[in-house]
Amino acid sequence: MKNGFTWENFSTKFIKSIVYSPKTSAKYRPIRKIEEKESLVVHIARICPKPDEHFVRCYRDEITENFLKGSGALTSLIANLEKHKYRGAKVGSHDAMLEQFQHMRLTSTVMSLVLKELLQAGAYTDYEEDTSIFTTPKVLDMSKCIPSDLPLKPYQDKAVESLRDYFITQKKKAGMLVMPTGSGKTRVATYFLIKDMVAAGWQVIWLAHRHMLIEQTADAMYNGAAGLLKSAAPKKKGFHLICVSGNHASVKAIDRDDDVVIGSVQTIYRNLPYLHTVLRNKVMIVVDEAHHTLAPSYRKIIDEIKNLSRQVKLLGLTATPSRLTDLDTARLMTIFDRKIIYEVSPATLIAKKILSKPECVRINTDIDFETNITLDEEKYIRKWGELSPETLERMARVKERNTLIADEYIQNKEKYGKTLIFALNAEHCISLCEELQKRGVRCDYVYSIHDGNETKIARFRSGELDVLVNIQIMTEGSDVPDIQTVFLTRPTSSDVLLMQIIGRGMRGKDYQGTETLYVVDFHDMWGRFTDWLSPEEVLWPFMPPTDQNLALESSKPKLIPWEQIHDILEGIDVRYTGTGDLPSLAVLPVGWYDIDDEEWEDRKLLVFDCQVSGYNALLKNRERTFGDPDYTGKMALDEFFTGFGLCPKARDLQLFLDTYREEYPHLYFFKDQKEIDAYTLAQKLRANNVGIADLDGNIEGFYNDHKDLIDSVYGSQEEYSQRVYDFIRYPNGVVPLGMKIAEIPEESLTLDRTPVYDNDSLTELANEVLKERFSEEPYGDLPQLRWTDRPLTEYFGKYVPRDGDPIVLINSVLNSPDVPREVIKYVIYHELLHRDEPRHSKEFRAKEHSYPDWTEHERFLDVTFPKFNLRYAI
Repeated sequence: MKNGFTWENFSTKFIKSIVYSPKTSAKYRPIRKIEEKESLVVHIARICPKPDEHFVRCYRDEITENFLKGSGALTSLIANLEKHKYRGAKVGSHDAMLEQFQHMRLTSTVMSLVLKELLQAGAYTDYEEDTSIFTTPKVLDMSKCIPSDLPLKPYQDKAVESLRDYFITQKKKAGMLVMPTGSGKTRVATYFLIKDMVAAGWQVIWLAHRHMLIEQTADAMYNGAAGLLKSAAPKKKGFHLICVSGNHASVKAIDRDDDVVIGSVQTIYRNLPYLHTVLRNKVMIVVDEAHHTLAPSYRKIIDEIKNLSRQVKLLGLTATPSRLTDLDTARLMTIFDRKIIYEVSPATLIAKKILSKPECVRINTDIDFETNITLDEEKYIRKWGELSPETLERMARVKERNTLIADEYIQNKEKYGKTLIFALNAEHCISLCEELQKRGVRCDYVYSIHDGNETKIARFRSGELDVLVNIQIMTEGSDVPDIQTVFLTRPTSSDVLLMQIIGRGMRGKDYQGTETLYVVDFHDMWGRFTDWLSPEEVLWPFMPPTDQNLALESSKPKLIPWEQIHDILEGIDVRYTGTGDLPSLAVLPVGWYDIDDEEWEDRKLLVFDCQVSGYNALLKNRERTFGDPDYTGKMALDEFFTGFGLCPKARDLQLFLDTYREEYPHLYFFKDQKEIDAYTLAQKLRANNVGIADLDGNIEGFYNDHKDLIDSVYGSQEEYSQRVYDFIRYPNGVVPLGMKIAEIPEESLTLDRTPVYDNDSLTELANEVLKERFSEEPYGDLPQLRWTDRPLTEYFGKYVPRDGDPIVLINSVLNSPDVPREVIKYVIYHELLHRDEPRHSKEFRAKEHSYPDWTEHERFLDVTFPKFNLRYAI
């Protein structure tokens, strides 16, 4: 069949049950009984060329009894529903799963997953296995929900409180939330937006630039919103969620009732007029990966929403607020009122094992690419700070380099584990993948123009693949928590891009990730172009010392061009007072001090190996330095850290002095961290079969022996005990959400087929259109207008020239009391315009969109009308 779907793959019993169902129109049923499958396929294809929502709704009983019953499709269906925490769905015995399905209402999620199984069974070639459940709007049934909270970590709680105080208490309009990759920005935003904004009647417009970010956010909202909203607004009947993009619903499907709209920037930008009637008076705009906000498309959307709604607030989410230039950073901060509402440093999260500790491995390829660079390529590099496509293409074809990359993984396969490779371009993606596959590695590749990316990422996430090669598609929004190693095969001068790449693997051990992340950098020979950033240059502020860091490949220390290092992460500020390059051995942190900032908030002050003697000298003179209230951090800097290559900032030393004037500071070492690890203690308690009644006593005793270090890392005895219990109860320490989703089924509409207008009345409507729309430029003679002889599914209207005797046909399916009069007039206007312009050109669309309320008429035709059961049309 033309569309790639065939009913031939289904059983004769199933096809026969459809063809002879009492729900099937008599005109589609064979006159005599047919047993041959080939003939039955012809008849079912006339009933429905391929399954759609109307088919599932009409033939649910037949699908249940003759397709799902006894098949693997039922297990797949229930597994998908369970994955999305859909109420009542749980994989079990076949009879139990069948009973679950029989008691489910046909909501949009159930419908989409049943369709998925039907389309897969029919080998529909255009169907992707990873089709989203968010292709249609969702309405969660609040009456079936139980009030609940998302479990938040202490720093996430603090972030929510900061957002609440800033936007609600202080009534501010714009600001940014800065949290490292893997620290839960989406969860924090979801908690605040649902509980504090949606519950108060605000509409959320969440902007993202990639399909995967939309999916990730939608999944967080779908799984967490109902319980949060139920506790904050118990009288609210439903939670309305819609995703709009080229892979989701149309912008036309957005409704004023929608509480959260998660949209592709590109799709919304191209369809701004459709926002005019669907926005509420109070709108909260959220920009995911907010460093993209400088793009004109983002600015246009934000400005348009501000023009349409009375109250508008703007929240930016990012792990990397800095841009490539100071000017861009200043422009970005201006958009968000120069305010970072909350920020947590990676140093703090690494100390708490929320982020993993990075360990850099440098591989010298000894390949010189500079000698073959043309003048045009050189200009490109100097202008953009990146390699030109021509240079990347040349690099991708160097077989020796690709072999070296593959060899590095093969020789260290056990150590590197689950590995994410960032390639040069699409050709490099494929060639590296093939090289690894030839050696028996479970590997695949993804890049932006390749189909099935999400299926491959899902296989990588589940452990079916050991290596995934990509270009830059995994830099943002792709959540694979247990990545052990990242391979960097291309140079870059962008600290933002490099941090996003490395951040993909920095989920810590306590939160489904890994304790250590290996960052393997393949370093080519560059002479003139020395601006490429190395992982050490962006990671040195929070890289704890390891044996591999200290065992250099040669006795000569590697040099870091210090002037290129960006202070991109607050809380790890440092100052370099020397000149020239700095040996990397001198910038390894050994531990931290707990200090209070100006607002008495806890901070971690990292202490580097080269600074220890300075701090010891400062403390040795404690009576003079700490005892003098006029002794400043600047004075301490000049007295005890002069001549150091790497120095603390005077501000940090001032906070250090202020914090410990009345008590002696304690330096906590990274090497001692494992001793108090919550996971390790939980494993010991389980191995020793410590009973429930004795757990509290054992944990309390251990806490008392290590109180200071535990308080510094975990915050309190209560928080530490909770983490130990989490690891005892759950294998990975992650508390599962108890909320089960319930949706309100989309109502199936029945179209009143009683005719309202005859052909003469249709002509009267056309004359109204002429009078209203063509008064300044007369249209001339009106073409003959008439209804089609029967309802059709092919078009709403058609202009037929007929050699100077034109006719306009209007689909008689629209001749119903359920179709607004103005919608029919809009269809007539559209067809009349085709006299002068047969194509839907830019000029044609401009004239068409001059019609009053055209967005509402198109919304009815494209979104509302398909909800009617039009099975009778042909």
